Amino acid sequence: MRTNTSLGFTLIELLVVIAVIGILASLLMPTVLNAMSSGQSARCKSNLRQIGAALVNYIREFNGLLPASDDSEARVIDQGQWWRTAQGMMVPYLRDFHVFECPADMNLAHELGGRRWWSYGWNSNYYNNDTGSWRGTYHRTIGDVKNSVTALTFLDHTEADGGVDGNSDRPYMPAALTNPNLGMQRHNGGFNALFLDGHVDQLKPGPDTNAENFEW
Repeated sequence: MRTNTSLGFTLIELLVVIAVIGILASLLMPTVLNAMSSGQSARCKSNLRQIGAALVNYIREFNGLLPASDDSEARVIDQGQWWRTAQGMMVPYLRDFHVFECPADMNLAHELGGRRWWSYGWNSNYYNNDTGSWRGTYHRTIGDVKNSVTALTFLDHTEADGGVDGNSDRPYMPAALTNPNLGMQRHNGGFNALFLDGHVDQLKPGPDTNAENFEW
């Protein structure tokens, strides 16, 4: 007698296989995303270390003076005077200005002098003086800094105008100590920061954040 033997899958078997694949994918997805985020954070920290080396060379060349950034939107952005920012002052000391691009930052101009060509803001609140016609009229020296280990310099940021409005895009501000939702969370719930002594660390907004000064 001849019997009909099917070599294919039944509909139920296909549904079971699809369901198993879906479950496995959902279990693996957080791990994959976390690995990608960790990789981006590592590259970001590498960028900041290179910027830190450039900052050391700048300070050495200018006899201990620290950059004082002009964060005027009209002058720096509309007139394209990017070299008046602290980021622009670092460009001559870097091999490539793209070092200022964080891999987790998806909204960059990728063009020197563009609306926002950098992912890392300069802590002008700490290093500049507000008394002049623009915030860059006074330069601090490295001797003015009490503790270089806790002094923030460049850090994850998003504002193109130096941080004169808004809250959620400011990485480190006094309000973030009591309301973590105000601080930047670009890398696994936190942000990367370069300190004046050259080390890079990840900070998370909230009451446990410990640094000598603020950036907003």
